[in-house]
Amino acid sequence: MHLSSEIALDLIEARAEPAETEFWRSHLNDCADCRESFQGWAMLRGQLKNNRLENAPQSAIRKAEGILRSSTSADRPKVREIIASLLFDSLNQPAFAGARGGAAGARQVVLRTEGFDVHVKVWGDKPKRKIAGQVLARMESTFIEGYRLHLLRDGEQVETVLADKFGEFEFSEVPDGSLSLEVELPGATLVGTLNS
Repeated sequence: MHLSSEIALDLIEARAEPAETEFWRSHLNDCADCRESFQGWAMLRGQLKNNRLENAPQSAIRKAEGILRSSTSADRPKVREIIASLLFDSLNQPAFAGARGGAAGARQVVLRTEGFDVHVKVWGDKPKRKIAGQVLARMESTFIEGYRLHLLRDGEQVETVLADKFGEFEFSEVPDGSLSLEVELPGATLVGTLNS
């Protein structure tokens, strides 16, 4: 049996029962490993109780300030922004409207970038329109899960959602105005317009 940190601190702060204290004092006389551990804890406890607080050395402060200055957002690598092209829009190609099982009157859009497709459906009457869709990686066998999607109106964020385990998402209250969709992908942000 060896001394634990809890027992060592109980002994140092005189919280242990007298019989336990006597046992461990005897053990510390016989066990060099426990004695060394106890002395380390006693030294640490003494340093923590020290009321003499000192400022960090100026050299350490200057070094920390230098680290903070070098990690400002201006110095960080920028996230690449990918503009999605409009591959399909049911408003412009009505013969294919409803091809993905959309409701009557629903607008369907497919946005495409170098590795991703975003299938979007917009439906409902103002002001209770909704947007739902799915982010698909064209070269992957798995779905896009947990990525943030932002609905923007006139460049300002209106709502943010997370893609579920199938890459699906839904925005519940879609306002009027110039709408765009932003998808945060690893190392890049996909941006596509939803206006005709």
